[in-house]
Amino acid sequence: MLPRSIRTALLCLCVTSVLAGAPAYATQAEAPTVSVTGYAEEETTPDTAYITIGMTTTGDSSESARTKNNAIISQVEQAALSFGIDRKDMKTNGLSIYPNYTKDQKISGYTVSNNLEIKVSDFDILPRLIAKASAIGANQIHGIRFTNEHADTLRSTLIKKAVYNGRQAAQAAAEATGHQLGSIKSLSVNGTSPVYEANAVGMSLLRTAKAADLTPVEPGTNKLSETVDIVYYLQ
Repeated sequence: MLPRSIRTALLCLCVTSVLAGAPAYATQAEAPTVSVTGYAEEETTPDTAYITIGMTTTGDSSESARTKNNAIISQVEQAALSFGIDRKDMKTNGLSIYPNYTKDQKISGYTVSNNLEIKVSDFDILPRLIAKASAIGANQIHGIRFTNEHADTLRSTLIKKAVYNGRQAAQAAAEATGHQLGSIKSLSVNGTSPVYEANAVGMSLLRTAKAADLTPVEPGTNKLSETVDIVYYLQ
């Protein structure tokens, strides 16, 4: 058994530690807070487009259907290359081969569908690429998707602006209530990504347009925004 003096010292040490720690928790829990929302937005213009051009062919055999399909898709690839598009910016998307059946469930032939997604940075190329694909014989287009490749950089800037705006609001609230702004208790970020749609090119059959006609393509603009919810301690 420990000597009485040592046992007394240990007891005092434990009690002191508990009492010393208790007010810190109580003070933090009872500290007043202010909740604010900071917001920032910026109108953005897309800098990249993704167009998906497709071809569906049929044949008595899967090989004949695939051969016809390959010939058209290869020509579309060559057309894209002639417009200065790099091969690395093209990829196959959605290749399928399936049999066709008669009413008595006998195979009557095969259908091959293939889509080529092409990344385009020069939007002036898009109408000419669509016209060329139509002239070649491609019979499907699955729309154009516009994006901004620098959205992450824009988002970081907007988050900083939103946090600044939120802090300004919190500072004003603190001063109005006779407090000083303390540290951040919590912070959450919510943003919106710009979505651009090309309404003018939502066609399913390129053959419906004459090759000489250039389909108008307008990328438009959209807004990128960031919202931050911040809770500050007040002093």
